[in-house]
Amino acid sequence: MIKRIILSLCLLSVSALYAQSGKIAGTIYDRDTGEALPGANVIVDGTALGAATDLEGFFYIANVPAGTHTLIFSYIGYEEQRREVTVSADETLEINSELRMQIFEGETVTVTAQMEGQAKAINQQLSSNTIVNIVSSDKIQELPDQNAAESLGRLPGIAVQRDGGEGQKVLIRGLAPKYNSIMVNGERIPSTDVEDRSVDLSMISSDMLAGIEVFKALTPDMDADAISGTVNFVIKKAPSALKADFRIESGYNSLSQDFGAYKLRASVSNRYFQDKLGILLTGTLSRADRGSDLLNASYTSPGIDAQGDYITAINNLNLAHRIETRDRYGASVTLDYDVLNGNIMLNSFWGRTDRDELRRRRRYNVDSWRSEYTLRDRQIQTDLWTNSLSGTHAVSDLLITWRGSYSSSRSETPFSHYVRFFELGAFDADLEEQRGPSYIPAGATNDLDATFFKHSFINQQIIKDRDATAQVDFKYPFSLSNIIAGYVKFGGKFRNKIRSVDKSEIWSNHFGINDLGEELGSSVFNLTSDSKVKLNNFLDPDFKVENYLDGQYDFGLGLDVDKINDFYYTYRDYTFENGNPLYITNPLVD
Repeated sequence: MIKRIILSLCLLSVSALYAQSGKIAGTIYDRDTGEALPGANVIVDGTALGAATDLEGFFYIANVPAGTHTLIFSYIGYEEQRREVTVSADETLEINSELRMQIFEGETVTVTAQMEGQAKAINQQLSSNTIVNIVSSDKIQELPDQNAAESLGRLPGIAVQRDGGEGQKVLIRGLAPKYNSIMVNGERIPSTDVEDRSVDLSMISSDMLAGIEVFKALTPDMDADAISGTVNFVIKKAPSALKADFRIESGYNSLSQDFGAYKLRASVSNRYFQDKLGILLTGTLSRADRGSDLLNASYTSPGIDAQGDYITAINNLNLAHRIETRDRYGASVTLDYDVLNGNIMLNSFWGRTDRDELRRRRRYNVDSWRSEYTLRDRQIQTDLWTNSLSGTHAVSDLLITWRGSYSSSRSETPFSHYVRFFELGAFDADLEEQRGPSYIPAGATNDLDATFFKHSFINQQIIKDRDATAQVDFKYPFSLSNIIAGYVKFGGKFRNKIRSVDKSEIWSNHFGINDLGEELGSSVFNLTSDSKVKLNNFLDPDFKVENYLDGQYDFGLGLDVDKINDFYYTYRDYTFENGNPLYITNPLVD
């Protein structure tokens, strides 16, 4: 009985407190620039009530007892501000505040825009209820980073995974990119990778971003399948007044001696109907030369020398020369509309990457006493399309957040041709494999008359990934006393995912090309002494790599891609299992 009386009294006191309470809402700005300050703290002095501003600088505090209070506005790098306000029961008091940057007299100090931008990011990190790192839009724009992955790589605990020298994916806390969850405005975007669920971050235009958030610890209102962390790209809203921006960049690649690289970026935005409707349009177009020269080697230990030390010897050396161009296209539209006690946002983004790659490789397989010449010619096209509609509404003390999204990706390799030529017994007896990589090519016999066409592989594949989601969250604040306050949050999410892979490979089997050489004879091909098709049928007489690896190695001869592809189209009915695809579960690992 006593417990029931005490519980009833507590409920009555809480009910009385709620009945005599009001709400405070508003926006905090920088006094000099007029920009919103995200992550600013607003506290009702003498109570546990308070809030942190969102990306638009907006805050909302419910259950504030009716009466006169002092509000404390604080932001790192800015002067603290105190304002006395009077809250009426069952009413919302609107308070907008302008903070001024803190000034210390002394020696002259130059403050850059990048520092101001990072101050916003630092405040957001401190006001977060989880472990988060944030890259501000100012830093994204001002640092000489090629894409979003490069910007993320500057944060602690994050490493960049590169492809062709370009930052493409990120590793959080040392875990592979496939364990990350990549989002745009809180909505998961589908994978752009052939093998796993990772996403190519270079496809996302930085011009449409208000910031990048990296969550390293999950909270209950986040998807639970992000093992290493979650990367959220926050979309910009259109600022007040008409704004247009156009940038063009160009570059020079000393390896290919080419000025062909460029990047065009444009954006235009404005607000209408007394700043209630915002429209932001962005577009990007770029070309990058990702050609490279490559050397890698593997080692073995065949024994121990007279001094008891392990002997180190090279068992495989690869020299590669790659020519690759990457063309990227992107466009986005963001619409946001301020409704009564809330906001609705529609965002749509499309991006495409076209890759055209030609790679020649010379492989010295010392273990097998074999030398190889290879060529790979392939095209890859990747499309990413995301659409989301979201809203936030305050209904009395209840904050409702909802969103729905439809996203899809498509990665297609319409053509990939890979060929291999072998020379057996390809090294001299006095090969010095223990002296380092540079001695391996010198010990190769390079007998072109014995180098023959071994394999030809044709790959085609299409990977499609689609996500459809719907989500609603409810957030209800409570206040038990001046020192005990919090909120209850609950909601639900529906997600439907479809991923399909259509992959095939046809190849010339182990003896198809040999049989072709024997059938057509020397009237069509130059043949080895045992009637195999020679390498010199497919050499490019004009191919030459200047100053390969700063002149440390001579790359040597190169295969002619046109002759290689002509061979496939001419003789595929003879050498490629009559043109019928062979579906394989373990594709060639290269």
